[in-house]
Amino acid sequence: MDGLETEMKKITLSLIARWIFGMLFLIAGLGTILQGTYIAAFFLFLIVIVLIPPISQLIENGLNFSLSGALRLVLVICLLIGFAVASSHTPSNTSAVQSAIAVPVAQNSGNTTPISGSTTPKQIETTEVLPNLMKMR
Repeated sequence: MDGLETEMKKITLSLIARWIFGMLFLIAGLGTILQGTYIAAFFLFLIVIVLIPPISQLIENGLNFSLSGALRLVLVICLLIGFAVASSHTPSNTSAVQSAIAVPVAQNSGNTTPISGSTTPKQIETTEVLPNLMKMR
């Protein structure tokens, strides 16, 4: 043809694993950002850069170096450790959640009753609803 040769792409197990884990860490990184732990998300996005083949190939070509599979694995493990350390130092909001869920209670001569008043369920009049439903059929 015009001297152009098509290069065959190899699909290997490591390539598939890099795509799968790269996408999983990308989703986890987005979830981590939504939680507000930005430093932990930074480590996850570094893992994504190392794992996803087009991104890592672009960086490797730009910096003129190549990572072996074993070195890539060690780098991902180190970044996971950094993620674990960064996510363990985030403040816990459990007290804020518990106070938001707590039901306000008023004290009345030593007895506690809910502010809403009566705790007995109200009966609903169904005499008008049932005939109307029967007419609709």
